[in-house]
Amino acid sequence: LGFAGSRFEPGATPAAPAGLSDLAPTILHVLDLPAAPSMTGRVLGEVMLAGTPAPDISPATHHVGHGAYSQRLATTISAGRSYLDGGTRTLKA
Repeated sequence: LGFAGSRFEPGATPAAPAGLSDLAPTILHVLDLPAAPSMTGRVLGEVMLAGTPAPDISPATHHVGHGAYSQRLATTISAGRSYLDGGTRTLKA
């Protein structure tokens, strides 16, 4: 994600994981409007002028399997939210 405008650091990109769910809370923050409690995203303060530092991140890998099938998901938790980084599946013949 990239941002431009008078409220953002020039050329700034989020230092922590970010997704589409973070756009609405960030735009509402710029417009000085409150985000709805039901919104799942976070304000991307680290890309704003005089913004907040990027939140701490905690990567995790989850494995699950049943019989010949297994799945691995890589996630990152940032500001209490989980972001899916990728995954793989395998099926043993």
